[in-house]
Amino acid sequence: MEQPEIARRTERAWMVSFTPRMPFNEGTFDVDYECEATNVGRTPSRIVEVGIGFAKTARLSNIPQTPIFTEKKQFNKIVLAPNDCFPVSARLSPKLAQEEWQAVREGKLFLYAYGFITYLDVFGKSKRHIRETRFCHRSGPSEPNWPVRELYPCPFIEAPPEYHRAT
Repeated sequence: MEQPEIARRTERAWMVSFTPRMPFNEGTFDVDYECEATNVGRTPSRIVEVGIGFAKTARLSNIPQTPIFTEKKQFNKIVLAPNDCFPVSARLSPKLAQEEWQAVREGKLFLYAYGFITYLDVFGKSKRHIRETRFCHRSGPSEPNWPVRELYPCPFIEAPPEYHRAT
């Protein structure tokens, strides 16, 4: 690798997804997904688009090989400074039925949220220079009959490669 390319890779913006949460409304069985997209690089990033999906499955091995993003939001290249973040969120639709919530608590049903962030770094000036970070989190009980106030997501490492990509 040539020296200019090494310098670009060490100085450029890098977007990652942090602090995922899945707040649960016990009265309505609504479940939200929230995380923060953070620029952990050394230079600003310009956000182009954010996409997100949120689904449920009885078997994690049955999720589609390619993610289907149900929501996409265009941004007008808003600037995100190093170590700065912005919120990403979605609501599970349709909401959980009471028996589905019990299945989540028992580890028989899983919720998973996934998304992408496309952005330009200071070295990119056109669409062919767009970077992309994808992420995937899943939720499940840490033990049977755990507290129902909030679902605690964790990185979904076993997800197919299309759910975890960074360019």
